[in-house]
Amino acid sequence: PLSRGCDGSVDRGAVRQLQVDSIELVGGDRRIDLQPGVNVVLGPIASGKSTFVKLMRALFTSVPSDLAPEAQQLSSLRATCQIGGAPWNILRRLTTTDTSLVEVIGETETILAPARKATAAHPETFSDWLLSTLDLPEISVPAAPSRPESEPTPVTFADFFNYCVLRGDEIDSSVFGHKEPFRDIKRKYVFEIAYGLYDSSQAELQTELRAIESELTFLRGEAAAATR
Repeated sequence: PLSRGCDGSVDRGAVRQLQVDSIELVGGDRRIDLQPGVNVVLGPIASGKSTFVKLMRALFTSVPSDLAPEAQQLSSLRATCQIGGAPWNILRRLTTTDTSLVEVIGETETILAPARKATAAHPETFSDWLLSTLDLPEISVPAAPSRPESEPTPVTFADFFNYCVLRGDEIDSSVFGHKEPFRDIKRKYVFEIAYGLYDSSQAELQTELRAIESELTFLRGEAAAATR
């Protein structure tokens, strides 16, 4: 949740808490401070409310390609956060390159990590670091829920984060599912993981099943070749 206790303290579930205290729009000469409790952003049409949500998403996941023209003039985002109960400063450049480095500065260490795609010099991504720091499970799930043997797809930090972001036209129809099939699959898994409904032992069995299915396919091919 992007909030904190009304007294400013870290409450129950602090290990997994992601708290944003402030965001500075570098290149836009603007700083946004979030207060304890629930923050409501109000304003007329075209005042930047949706852009603010997109910039929040850009800070932790990927940079949207449809940012408003005024936001495209920004060079980066600088934020002060509480992640996993510890204070961190994040510098995120507003580039869509998956290997763009994100700078994360803590009280005792500084981390440079690619946004979403690992490199030889930086094998851990910013997404991986967030999963680990927030104690979120690193799980790969079947791409097609109705076919447990289908190719696995990882549940990334972006999947967890985007589950919390709903556009106006999604509030009444896409909380537990989504009209886009792929997002529907991920949102279903994130819901099950977040509420303890996803069985990790089942995931391991599905991984074994995929391996057995692959071996059977190979053996069938060998048998067909031998028969010919």
